[in-house]
Amino acid sequence: MSDPLIDVDSVSVALGETQILRDVSLSVPSGSFVALVGPNGAGKTTLLRAVNGVLTPDRGSVSIDGRDVASLSSRAVAQSVATVAQDTAVSFSFSVRDVVAMGRTPHRSRFQSADQEPIDRALERTRTVELADRSIETVSGGERQRVLLARALAQDTPALVLDEPTASLDITHQVRTLDLVRTLVTEGKTALAAIHDLDLAARFCDAIVVLADGQVIAHGSPETVLTESVIEQAFGAETRVHIHENPVTDSPSITMLRSGDP
Repeated sequence: MSDPLIDVDSVSVALGETQILRDVSLSVPSGSFVALVGPNGAGKTTLLRAVNGVLTPDRGSVSIDGRDVASLSSRAVAQSVATVAQDTAVSFSFSVRDVVAMGRTPHRSRFQSADQEPIDRALERTRTVELADRSIETVSGGERQRVLLARALAQDTPALVLDEPTASLDITHQVRTLDLVRTLVTEGKTALAAIHDLDLAARFCDAIVVLADGQVIAHGSPETVLTESVIEQAFGAETRVHIHENPVTDSPSITMLRSGDP
C-alpha cells in the first residue's frame, strides 16, 4: 500500500463544552479514495476542517504529504489540499467562471492573472461550461455544488477534501460526481470525503472510515466495514439492516429496515 498522503494522528477537538472528536487516527494512502460515514453529529465535518487546516486540534496532529498542517501557511495548505464544503451558500455575485478561477489563487502572485487552461478543464470535467457566464447567485443548489467542485479541481492540489459532495445533487449528478472523483484518484489524486449514502460509498471508495460519537469505530475496505454489527453500532441499536452484494457493481448494498419489518 502507498504511503499516506493524509495522516491524522490522535486528534481530539472540543467546541466549547462539547467534545466533538476523541483521539481520532486514520490514514489516507496516496492515490486512494476514502469515505467518512456515520450519523449526524458524529464529527465528520469537524474532522475534515482539521484536515484542511480550518481548525487546529486541541490534541494530536494532521499531516499532508508528511508536513504538519498546523505549521503551514494558509497558502501552503491551499496548495496541498482543496476543499468542497457542505455549505454552498455564497454572498457575492461573481460569474461562475470567476468563482472557478478563485481556485488558482494559491498558485499565482498578487498581480498575476489566472491561467485559463486549468479553469476551462475544470469547467469541462464538472459539466459546468454552460454555466460559466452566469452569476453564481442565479444557479441552483445542485449546480452550485458542481461549480465549487470545479473550483477545487482548478486548485490542482494532490489532496481533495469533500464534505457531502452529493448532498444537493440529483441521482445522475451524484453518480457523475463520485465517478469523476474516482477518475481523479485513478489519475493520482487522493480524496477524503464525507458521504451519507452507504451504497455510494461502497461503490466508489477504496476504504471506509466509520465515525460515531467522535470516535473511529471501524476502518477498512467496504466489504469488511459495512457489516450489520458496525452499522447498528454507528447508527443506533434500533437500526436493522440487510446487507447483500449488488449484482451489478459487486459492492455491498445496504437496506435499512424498520423494527417491525421481517
